[in-house]
Amino acid sequence: MYDRNRDNYLECREVIALFIDGAHSIGKDSISTDEVLSFLSIVDKNRDGKVSRKELLAFMKIFSALN
Repeated sequence: MYDRNRDNYLECREVIALFIDGAHSIGKDSISTDEVLSFLSIVDKNRDGKVSRKELLAFMKIFSALN
C-alpha cells in the first residue's frame, strides 16, 4: 500500500505517507520532518535512504518487545 513504486522498499516519501496515516489514526494532526528522519536513522541500518521489509520487521520485533 505504501510502496508506491513497488520496489519492495519504503523510500522517504513513502515513509512520510505511512507516518501521516499513522498519526491520523492516533488523533495526531501531523508529523514533523524530524520524526521521520529520526525513524529512518534508527530503521535504515544500511543507510541506503530506504527501508527494506527486513529492516522494518527487525524494528517492529524490537519495538514490540519493549511494550
